[in-house]
Amino acid sequence: MVLLLNFYNLLRDSLGGVMWEWHLCLGLSGIVLLVMTLWDAYARRKYLNL
Repeated sequence: MVLLLNFYNLLRDSLGGVMWEWHLCLGLSGIVLLVMTLWDAYARRKYLNL
């Protein structure tokens, strides 16, 4: 577990530290938002047709 954490820290430092994590976080939340928006539009169209 500690070895994994050390490896993760090494990887994070080599990829630019906090900025990389921030970009990853923003990317994931952006994907989730996009999926939710698309699902909402799909569900509304489906229920309006019924």
